[in-house]
Amino acid sequence: MRSILTFFALALVSLALPAQNNAQTQAQPDPPHREWQASWITHPTAPLREPLVLHFRRSLDLVAVLASYPVRVSADNRFILYVNGHRVGDGPARGDLAHWRYQRFDLAPLLQPGQNLITATVWNFGVYAPLAQISDRTAFLLESEAGGANSISTPEGWLVEVEPGQRPLPRVANGFWEYMAAGWGEEIDGARYDWEWNSPSAVGPAWVAAASPIRESIYATANKAHSADVIGDTIWGLVPDALPAMEFAQTNPGDIVGLDSIATEQPSLAHFPGESAGLPPGVHVHILLDRKTLTTAFPRLTVSGGKGAKIRLTYAEALYDKDQHKGDRDSLDYNSENGIPHPRVALGLSDNFLPDGGAHRSFEPLWWRTWRYLDIDIE
Repeated sequence: MRSILTFFALALVSLALPAQNNAQTQAQPDPPHREWQASWITHPTAPLREPLVLHFRRSLDLVAVLASYPVRVSADNRFILYVNGHRVGDGPARGDLAHWRYQRFDLAPLLQPGQNLITATVWNFGVYAPLAQISDRTAFLLESEAGGANSISTPEGWLVEVEPGQRPLPRVANGFWEYMAAGWGEEIDGARYDWEWNSPSAVGPAWVAAASPIRESIYATANKAHSADVIGDTIWGLVPDALPAMEFAQTNPGDIVGLDSIATEQPSLAHFPGESAGLPPGVHVHILLDRKTLTTAFPRLTVSGGKGAKIRLTYAEALYDKDQHKGDRDSLDYNSENGIPHPRVALGLSDNFLPDGGAHRSFEPLWWRTWRYLDIDIE
């Protein structure tokens, strides 16, 4: 099947500017201590400390529009929170286990009368996580200030499933074998990925009732959340995150500065990534984009068709010569011993996307990437 590639909707991460009109922006921060009512949850049988991606879901029925609906959310390692399919925010900001941060959101702007769906993706890459990532075990926490029938505090009513189609991408010793503190890249296998997980109609035996992550305790309340100044059965001493939310905005992924000979025969690539491009089956295309400056962003690549294809994205601050040495950051070529120019290559952290042939499948890693040069290898 002919594959159609659309590149790029990018979420730029700004580390300096607070988000405007963002659900994560709050006027007054929490005090250091508060009495928590929610409890931590996880999958009832999945490994607690091995690489794992989980999806959580909870329905909320409302009789009217609410002026505000504050929630406090945390996870080990990380979460992305959604309401009715719209991304609310992510977190938590990093801390140590005795000072584990949580984020605050107001969900009201995304809620509607009738049925609402609150979902989250939570992941923990275990020993393959970035060096700076501290962790105890995979878990999720959400507490709503609303009580009674309007409460969605964990654990009541929450379902969870393991995502089998997303995993950390192993590094191999026959490539760029250098130390990285960033952790591993990611792979999404479209044939195994649950593309409907964030849909109200998502059903199936993989969805089960969430359970306590404190499996070694015999006490039913062992998973209850607590502030950092209180000793509890859970290891996470919760503190509010005082940092402003990061800003998301679309940005340019870069312009084509390198195409291999096969790619030049594909006329639809002439305006890529500003416009979508179609590729026939059986080709191996190599595309190099240059942003001119570094960016930190979430790349998003949308593919229709392409079953059996393999797409590899490699992110680089500079290009390397045959001896894996960096040179002039603006240089695309280096001179070999006989004086013939040879192209430099992008080496570094990579992600894989394996399309399943479906329409409008979007690849986006769970964690942001950093690059000036972005190498796209499509088989």
